[in-house]
Amino acid sequence: MSGAGENVEVILDLRQTSYGFRGPEAFLALWQQAEAALAGKALTPSTRLSVPIPNVGDVGVEILAVPGGQSVVVTPATLFAIHSLLEPPAPDQRCRLCVRDGRRTAGALRCPFCKKDDRICDEHAVLVSGSLKTFCLEHVPTCECGQPAAALCRGPRCDAEGGRMFCRPHLVPHPSVADLAYCSTCYAALFPPCDVSGCDGIGGIECLHVDSGTEQPCRRKLCARHAHRWQVFGPHRIGLGRCDAHSVLRSLDDLEVVFQLAAGTALLISKESPEKRGRVHLPTLPAVRRILMKSRNRLYEVADVNRLFDLLEDELEGQTPLRQQMRGLVAQNQEARSRAIAKHEDEKDAGRRIFARIQEELRAMGLAEVAASLVFTDYRPGWGSKGNRPPGRAPEPQPELAGCVFVRSPPHLRGLLVGRSGSTIRELQRRVGVKVSFEREEGSR
Repeated sequence: MSGAGENVEVILDLRQTSYGFRGPEAFLALWQQAEAALAGKALTPSTRLSVPIPNVGDVGVEILAVPGGQSVVVTPATLFAIHSLLEPPAPDQRCRLCVRDGRRTAGALRCPFCKKDDRICDEHAVLVSGSLKTFCLEHVPTCECGQPAAALCRGPRCDAEGGRMFCRPHLVPHPSVADLAYCSTCYAALFPPCDVSGCDGIGGIECLHVDSGTEQPCRRKLCARHAHRWQVFGPHRIGLGRCDAHSVLRSLDDLEVVFQLAAGTALLISKESPEKRGRVHLPTLPAVRRILMKSRNRLYEVADVNRLFDLLEDELEGQTPLRQQMRGLVAQNQEARSRAIAKHEDEKDAGRRIFARIQEELRAMGLAEVAASLVFTDYRPGWGSKGNRPPGRAPEPQPELAGCVFVRSPPHLRGLLVGRSGSTIRELQRRVGVKVSFEREEGSR
């Protein structure tokens, strides 16, 4: 490098590099690497070259002028004059590992094990999946086997310990969610195999039947194909899981059914997280009433079901944790049961009046025998009808129906009430303004 006129004048662009100016000697060493890379190249004014420098990056070289103004081929005798230097911006927070290597890379990330003001760049950061934390290369957490951790397990065992990290070979992927994995112990707890021999399904449904004598729960784990559900909390909520051996209500007396509902609800609450436990309550009296009617094929009053809960509360004397929890559930549910009885009586009075109109309309339609055979069982205000239609047929207009009246009828007369393709019962519903539905028995769909 010497005076202008005899030299090739250049501008050095270091903005795409991690170079940090550390004095004349270090800069001269950088230029010597760039000059060596230019050997043999033909340089003309306004030419811009990119020269890769190891551990630095691509240095830009812009030619401002050459001797004679035409072109020059770089040889060891070629003299250069550096007109100016374009440096990368100096970041306020630099990566501490890059600074150690003489680079000025922005450090936007923090390692929880480094000093508060120390930062790292994405090149020197390791993200452990599931932890939402970045670690520097010197503080990467390790698996139990000593290898660098790849993900945080948030399964029940590990979560109780604040989360534990494992390497990829010691993680089991979630069966359906990508980028989610657990350690083998937590995976076995969350996704146990189905207890049915020969089934490869996941036993995610637990049988919540409780032996009333020993108070031991069944807890058999079953897949959705082999499990039964008591939909005691409504059609849109998960019910109480049951295995084949404990799925038939007819094998239990009325008080035992109520015992199983309270015991199963208590077990379900214990399985929920603390913030969700307050959302699980005993089934409503109307729901239990319908469960009993479908399994017994006879009528129950809501007040009769309430008496079963009162009897259960009296029998739940004792100091076992399960009995105490069940007794507490029944006691807490007393006010809701009282409201349910009052509401049911009001609805039943309205239902009986509608049922009388149903019988009257049936007699007017020439179906006196059907009218005499019907038995009123329940009335649900607000239950309308969307109507059913055969595949490929346009939907027929349906009237707005103010609720649903449930009835029982001898099987040999049901066809007369329904009529051809449902024409008779649709006409009846149009006249009375409510849906008319047969009470289902247990096992019917």
